[in-house]
Amino acid sequence: MPDWLFNLTVPQVLTLLFAVFMGGTCLGAVLLRPVLHRLVRRENDWNSVVSAVLSCFGVFYGLLLGLLAVAAYENRSGVEDVVTREALFLLGFYSDLDATYPPEVAEEMGGLLREYVDTTIEKDWPLQCQGEIPSDGSLAILKLNRRLRDYEPQSERERLIHQQLLNSWDHSREFRRQRLYAVATGLPDILWSVVLLGAVVTIVFLYLFDLHLRNVLLLGGLLSFFIATVIGVILVQDRPLQGPRAVSPQPFVMLRERALQFREHLQRNR
Repeated sequence: MPDWLFNLTVPQVLTLLFAVFMGGTCLGAVLLRPVLHRLVRRENDWNSVVSAVLSCFGVFYGLLLGLLAVAAYENRSGVEDVVTREALFLLGFYSDLDATYPPEVAEEMGGLLREYVDTTIEKDWPLQCQGEIPSDGSLAILKLNRRLRDYEPQSERERLIHQQLLNSWDHSREFRRQRLYAVATGLPDILWSVVLLGAVVTIVFLYLFDLHLRNVLLLGGLLSFFIATVIGVILVQDRPLQGPRAVSPQPFVMLRERALQFREHLQRNR
């Protein structure tokens, strides 16, 4: 699918698909249907023959659309889960800083973590919505990672806690890598080609019926409307981090708010 389609809102996508599929179906009924009827050699009970073949084809095409719709939904749900889990891990990491390090070190690391969260929300997310892999967040997380690796624990207990925190930190970085990988992932172009080809074949089968033009327009309009709706559902779920319908950075926004509240609470109790 063209990239610009993923930058449209849901109403725009559905309106475009309805116009293309329903308009194309009606235009084909007027222009292509008479040509097909001249090329086809009629047989007895022709409509029953076409109906049987269309039913067989429709089962496989409907199954394909259903599987793709489920796959697109699960992909989007998986990305939402990754974003939420990344934010939750960072929140837990932030709350553990004061219990692990001296106040001045915890404050420094907390500032680096807040910088990373701000960068993710304000810089990385807009780039993700444009289908680009962001780099600003990688630089911010690198600074915090370097500070964590450079810290020298002062006791055995602190060393053990520091090592646990490092392991947790590595886990949260894995969520970030999964999120960045999801920016450019979506259904392959070959599958979209099969979906569109199947829609065209379905409508062509309808043209083969020996019916009045008005009935063909009515049935074709209903059929193309439903096909456009299903394809639209798949399209709006595909590429969950791109366009105006992208997964929201709300978990990171909540993380930033909770971090500020946690920081104010600590300052009041020191």
